[in-house]
Amino acid sequence: MLIFSCFSCNTEKHKESRPQNNSISIKEDRKFDIQKIKQFPIPKLASILKYYQTSGVVENAPSKSYYNPTEDGLFVFYTLFDKKQKEKRLKRIGTLITHTYYKKGYGWDAEDQDQTFIELNLTAKDIVIGKSIRVGSDISSIIPELGFPLTQNDTTAIFIGKDNYVCRLDIENNIVEGFTYGIYNFKISTNETTETLLSKIIKVTH
Repeated sequence: MLIFSCFSCNTEKHKESRPQNNSISIKEDRKFDIQKIKQFPIPKLASILKYYQTSGVVENAPSKSYYNPTEDGLFVFYTLFDKKQKEKRLKRIGTLITHTYYKKGYGWDAEDQDQTFIELNLTAKDIVIGKSIRVGSDISSIIPELGFPLTQNDTTAIFIGKDNYVCRLDIENNIVEGFTYGIYNFKISTNETTETLLSKIIKVTH
């Protein structure tokens, strides 16, 4: 049974799952080439939704930073849990946001096939995106799939892909501790610099 929760509650939980490092210093990497950004893998919603336990919905985009496929429709917020644990209280592992439409007679359902992926936040190894993007991976194993990062320091690496995809990794000793992966509302200009592009991405992924 789907559980509807107020948007304010969902927003609070959603923000908690984002990386908390708000100060990112630019570390120039000449290997990054904005003209050679890659097509990022599209997450398979069916494999992610196996972990959802609670959900909520709002009409229209709750923030201008979110990619919005149309001017109408619904944004669904799923809270993901590790259901394999034997403990009575399930461990929360992340959040998923999708876009869908209201259906006459029942509204919407997690099994709807018309959902569009918007954003995923993860802090556990349970879910993998593409071939290599998961908690526990070494960042070197992700580079062949996403290309070189736009910027990287000791705790954060940010990758950008075609169609406004962004992958922001929390890292420790080059190992992924958590990540945010999604499609966002920003534009890349012809003469974009690393600094201005990074500023745009930080703004929409916080």
